[in-house]
Amino acid sequence: MKPDQAPYLNYNLIRDMFETIPMIRSFNTTRHKPWLGRIRETSRIFVTGEGSSRIFPANNLIHHAISSAFPVPIFTEGATQLLQYPLTGSVLIGASNSGRTKELIRLFSNKTDCTKLGLTFHPGTPLADVSDQILVIGGAEETSIPATKSVVAQALTYDLVLADLAGYPFDLNQLADFFKTVLATPLSPEIRKILAEADHLYFSGFNTGVSEELRLKTNEICHKKSDYLPGTYLLHGIEEVITPRDAVILMDVPSADAAGIITHYSQAIGVPVIAVSSQPQPFLTFPVPEVPFLYQTYIQLAAGWNLLAEAGIGAGVNIDKPERVRKIGNEIEFNPI
Repeated sequence: MKPDQAPYLNYNLIRDMFETIPMIRSFNTTRHKPWLGRIRETSRIFVTGEGSSRIFPANNLIHHAISSAFPVPIFTEGATQLLQYPLTGSVLIGASNSGRTKELIRLFSNKTDCTKLGLTFHPGTPLADVSDQILVIGGAEETSIPATKSVVAQALTYDLVLADLAGYPFDLNQLADFFKTVLATPLSPEIRKILAEADHLYFSGFNTGVSEELRLKTNEICHKKSDYLPGTYLLHGIEEVITPRDAVILMDVPSADAAGIITHYSQAIGVPVIAVSSQPQPFLTFPVPEVPFLYQTYIQLAAGWNLLAEAGIGAGVNIDKPERVRKIGNEIEFNPI
């Protein structure tokens, strides 16, 4: 995509996507530090939020924590489900762009036996009133309905916390360079046509938050139905309902299972399969650079944004403004309890 050329320059969503690059580069690397002492003292961490404020930021954090052998267990669930669990002695981290998400305010208002850390983009919100400590991020405001750079800002905050606690480097300039490369990569006409015409988009990938987040973004950006197929779920029954009018996007290509995917999808069904990969693949491929492990999920997310923006534009929908989706989801009313 080229944000300064038609048709891309006509969309606020494309502008938001590309503004993620300087946001990453200039992201505050010390703002999260007041959280460190509270997190060091806990024996478990719960990360919550609703929709895009939880899916990628929380699962990406868990993916990186497990991979780096971080000793404190980290879990994620929706705010309403966490109401059912005892959280005594835990650190509870909750993110809300607006600071007004009903489910999160209700959870923080009712849980008094844990440390509550709130993450938002606006000062003076209801979330601040019910948090033990609030962290306000600036520079992630968006002009389109689908959340993009705010999702990355939340994930970066969590990753920087983990980087400090686990002692690994996180080079924001390098990540920004990779992100720019992937967003600006042009799609082949064949991939663009497949995505624009597909009835459903199925994302297959590991549980890192990327594929699940892109499933949601497909609904918002392309106005298409979609699903997330974790791990090798792709080969365990879903093929019964996938048709040649659909498309499968492989975010993590399981090389040992490529032959099975070709047999059961490309050959038996005739469904288009697209791989997002830094390595040669036996499928149509959106190429991404080989990057350090900690940046892989961000690069996959950028690739997914590129694919979905092209799919939406190609399908002739308004990618800036879905007809039903709200910028603030389930907002609190007079009494959030």
